[in-house]
Amino acid sequence: MHDGSWDSDDLEDFRGSDEILLRVRRVDGGLDEARPVWVVEAGGNVFVRGYRGPDSAWYRRARASGEGMVRTGDRWRPVRFTPAAAEVTRSDIDDAYRSKYARSGYVSALLEEGPASATLRLDAAAGPPGPAAA
Repeated sequence: MHDGSWDSDDLEDFRGSDEILLRVRRVDGGLDEARPVWVVEAGGNVFVRGYRGPDSAWYRRARASGEGMVRTGDRWRPVRFTPAAAEVTRSDIDDAYRSKYARSGYVSALLEEGPASATLRLDAAAGPPGPAAA
């Protein structure tokens, strides 16, 4: 997993989780407060979006630091935050959100321009879980 890719068990965890907990590395090296976010898998990659678009505080910190932790079930994993790449289109990610969260009235908001422009890919990062696991 050191190359940023997720193994099949991890991808299954993300697919099966309605929400994950996300913590972003702060400038002082600590981690911010855990927050729930929706997560989708498209093209073998894992994505999250800032509900408030680029104005989402966690999104701005994630872009600045590039590091954090995510939790599905009882496992914390170190991650790198990377802008969504061209190999997976916005349409693919929108479709993944639309499909996974079809029963929620909130999904349409995540398909709008603001949140779509605040899409980050979660890449597996090397290293053991940090303080977020506590």
